[in-house]
Amino acid sequence: MDEGRFGKLSHANATVRWNRNQAYYDQVSWRGTKALDGELLMNQAIYNIDLLIWLMGDVEEVYSMAATRL
Repeated sequence: MDEGRFGKLSHANATVRWNRNQAYYDQVSWRGTKALDGELLMNQAIYNIDLLIWLMGDVEEVYSMAATRL
């Protein structure tokens, strides 16, 4: 990346495909609460966000989609 071997990147995507139910938050106190702690974005997906910023630079636009499937 730093040497420009991939050319100019125009798009990137990060997908987090796991769920954290209430039992996950109840296991240890440092996880906070599902309602007040940022849930998946701040607890697990923050690493994906860090990687995207490293690869792509500063954020210009954000799109998000969430749904309850089950």
